[in-house]
Amino acid sequence: MRRAFFSLALTLLVFVPAIASCQGHLETFKISEDKFFSSYRPVLIDYLRTQHVHAETKACILGEKDSGGALFAWVIWPAGHRIILWEDGVTALERSRRLLDLNKDVVATDADIHGSDYLVTRQWVEDQKDKCSKEGLSVDIKPSELE
Repeated sequence: MRRAFFSLALTLLVFVPAIASCQGHLETFKISEDKFFSSYRPVLIDYLRTQHVHAETKACILGEKDSGGALFAWVIWPAGHRIILWEDGVTALERSRRLLDLNKDVVATDADIHGSDYLVTRQWVEDQKDKCSKEGLSVDIKPSELE
């Protein structure tokens, strides 16, 4: 019984914040004005290097704040078909708990999620892209920065 309780508690601790961040309206913040997230450029460049990117690429980073005050950001990398959850305190994007592959982890509707704690809907992806274009930070990375 105790083991089941701790297993459930761990599951909730790990997955609920990520699920909550995919639902509802969250307050946005400017990552360039935050002490931790203002280091976005080297963090993004390090991630792109792990993906062996050598060409110019663009990303959009959307800072969000949940109802509990926790800050996080979504890194939207269209050329890599990725949306990456960047949480406060995590300095390596490749260690993200939510590395969404836009070719595999996106479904048509909420009904297609079937209880998954990982899948997201097309509408959520489009909403995030739209929000990022309006309130996020567009980042252009040159090939010389990836050497």
